[in-house]
Amino acid sequence: MPFGLSGASDTFQKIMNNVLRSHSSYAQAYIDDIIVYSKTWDEHLIHLRNVLQELENAGFSVKLRKCSFAAKELQFLGHKIGGGKHAPDEEKIAAIKRLERPKTKKDVRSVLGLMGFYRSYIPNYAEFATPLTELTKGKKSGDVKWGKREEESFCGLKKALCEATALNAPDFDKPFEIHADASDYAVGCCLTQKD
Repeated sequence: MPFGLSGASDTFQKIMNNVLRSHSSYAQAYIDDIIVYSKTWDEHLIHLRNVLQELENAGFSVKLRKCSFAAKELQFLGHKIGGGKHAPDEEKIAAIKRLERPKTKKDVRSVLGLMGFYRSYIPNYAEFATPLTELTKGKKSGDVKWGKREEESFCGLKKALCEATALNAPDFDKPFEIHADASDYAVGCCLTQKD
């Protein structure tokens, strides 16, 4: 597919989803990144063979130098995953530690976008982020009014992310629990399992 077309990435993602549809219980794609996950080594070899065969049948090829096979842990789309757990990518956390206080609405939106990407690792994320979210309201752009509440929110989010622990992958043989809460300024919900 030619580069530069406005719908190219969407089209390619749709194609990859179709190619991997029959393998969706152990393989997922994000554009041209494919991850294959398994519980056992023997199962993994079968899964890899199936996915590679499917790619070949669809006319795709892989560059071996860009592939990692049989990795117990790897970085994937901003996360460190493996062994039934996932955590934020350590390089991203290092970048978050270095974040300086945002000065404009645009900066605040960027910070909230980055932090929001990792919201599943931060209990009560919406409550933490509310003072920063309030700064993005209104049509005027430019500098934001920064006070104690905003500083506590910004530092609290950074601290929570830097101390984030790995989360377990769901076990579909165990029951799930839904925890929900709402207030005048935040709504939150979390799907959990006892471990």
